[in-house]
Amino acid sequence: AAWANRYTSSISVQPPRGLLLEIGGSVRLFGGLGPLLQAISDDLHRLGHVAIRGIAPTSMAAWLLARAGHSQPVSAEQHLASALANVAVHCLDLPQRTLDDLHALGVRTFGECARLPRDGLTRRFGPGLLNVMDRALGTRADPRRRWVAPAHFERRLELAFESADRTVLMRAVELLLAQLVGFLNAHDGGAAALELQLAHEGVAATR
Repeated sequence: AAWANRYTSSISVQPPRGLLLEIGGSVRLFGGLGPLLQAISDDLHRLGHVAIRGIAPTSMAAWLLARAGHSQPVSAEQHLASALANVAVHCLDLPQRTLDDLHALGVRTFGECARLPRDGLTRRFGPGLLNVMDRALGTRADPRRRWVAPAHFERRLELAFESADRTVLMRAVELLLAQLVGFLNAHDGGAAALELQLAHEGVAATR
């Protein structure tokens, strides 16, 4: 989330390992959607992360498309229903019992759910299923808790193994600096000084 502040100031954490970025205001700044997505992709690759993206007018739709591996951007709400039609119901984070009941009915995709009578869905599964679907389609509000950068930046990165290899250490520093840049963007600030400590086995850290 700290890293992502270089691309947008509107960030939400999506458990267990996702981020929701509101990029509407960033597209023009980066010269279009293509250059923005390329910059994000290059940055993630450089930092050693593997990410699957979803792009849509609603947060829930973007998350579902990412989970389903559908990376093609959806530009307008009127296209959401068709874009989500083939998303498997297991991507909706529903209780296992609900998934089992849907499968017993022969319902395996978002589109098949959407074709069922709404009253019947509510009676059988409660409001949760329709709530997720409506938020994805933009017919129900979907407020998200915005990630707020902490007031002070301090990070610790544990290496997978002890190393004195300059390349390994600089790689770790690069990861920390990427988070710092995002933090500074979030605060519209700059760094007057940096302190880096290298920890050692059994002796004091090197500053």
